[in-house]
Amino acid sequence: MCGASTIITDDNKMKNFTIILMVLITMTIETNAQWVQMSNGIGNNHLVSCLASSGNYLHAGVSVANGLPGDGMYVSTDNGESWIAPDSLTGCYLEPQIGLVADGSNVYVTTSYFVWVSSDNGSNWWQPNGNHNEVTRSLTICGNYILAGYYSGVFRSGNNGADWIFIPNSIDSNYFIGLASSGNSVFATTKHENWGSGKILMSNDFGYSWSEKFSITADYFTEIYISGNIIIANAAYGGMYLSTDLGNTWTQKQSISGSNIMNAIITENNVFAQTSSSLYLSEDTCATWTEIFDGLPLNTFMLSLTIANNYVFIGTLFNSVWRRSLSEITGIDKIISKTKSSSVFPNPANEQLTITYPAYITTPIELNIFNTFGQQVFTRKILNETATTLDVSKFSEGFYFIHATKDKQTIFDKKILIVR
Repeated sequence: MCGASTIITDDNKMKNFTIILMVLITMTIETNAQWVQMSNGIGNNHLVSCLASSGNYLHAGVSVANGLPGDGMYVSTDNGESWIAPDSLTGCYLEPQIGLVADGSNVYVTTSYFVWVSSDNGSNWWQPNGNHNEVTRSLTICGNYILAGYYSGVFRSGNNGADWIFIPNSIDSNYFIGLASSGNSVFATTKHENWGSGKILMSNDFGYSWSEKFSITADYFTEIYISGNIIIANAAYGGMYLSTDLGNTWTQKQSISGSNIMNAIITENNVFAQTSSSLYLSEDTCATWTEIFDGLPLNTFMLSLTIANNYVFIGTLFNSVWRRSLSEITGIDKIISKTKSSSVFPNPANEQLTITYPAYITTPIELNIFNTFGQQVFTRKILNETATTLDVSKFSEGFYFIHATKDKQTIFDKKILIVR
């Protein structure tokens, strides 16, 4: 049975302001006091659409619609403390998410005009031979080859990007979306050109021929991520598929709070997953997730993710690059124990929002929701419930904070986004 909801009056303003300050302070101290903006030289007015690293070089693809000043490639040699743009790709709108890879001093980036190449750690950029103008979306490096995903196959270069040959899909005419490699194996996610179905393909001869490893109907795959034998493939309409034996068997996993993954990085047993509005960590191969985004500026839209030199970097929309120590994130046992068994979904939400509570917490629970102005917009005492479904159809669009307490002790804090 649920307790009655409470209507908020002006008499509660001071109390509400104090509570939201406590929420924000608690969330900042516990989780993200260590996030630092890395905007020196790169500014805050661009789309940091892709990130990659090689050695001490951190590369960022920066996009501005309509070719405004600031487009191009930026490089940092001090872990993001400062950025320079030695040779911009002016007017080329960089493909977001995974269109950037680096290997030694060679860097490759997808643009609206095929692939651009740098052989000196991003100091100078040039276009390959052959007057290519194809729009490529994904890149991967496998052995001595660099592969770029295209409409019905891949382009492949065996001489560090100077020359490219097109290899058509040997199975069907599906559109290649994502590429990733492990050892001498290349994996690709594809989408049928006429209807929503997708496949995961594997090549053991550097993209020359492909075999089907897995397929789905009424949905298709977008990006794919690999580390060793672990593979994660995103489904376009939510959820993900996991293989721990290099693609031989697959298990469907639930989506993270109802959001689609835009980027993921697998490091040993840890998986970092980035959606448009948050960043998550799984320490048990995608079984459970912990949000590690709280404390960054409100309304931050995330575009890219990479890990370099023991730091996690995120690229954003109009809010530059942010950095945090990897050891700080993976060492937050307190936060993980608090949030692992609580969830909020879908996130973003439109009509309804479901909140689940940790199994080890007994009711009653005080549930409060605040907007970004510190105003309490909802409160309820939760009795005998393991989950609560709320009608949020009348909430204004924007971010909100969920603050759950028991006996005046915080159980969890969550950030949600309401969309219209």
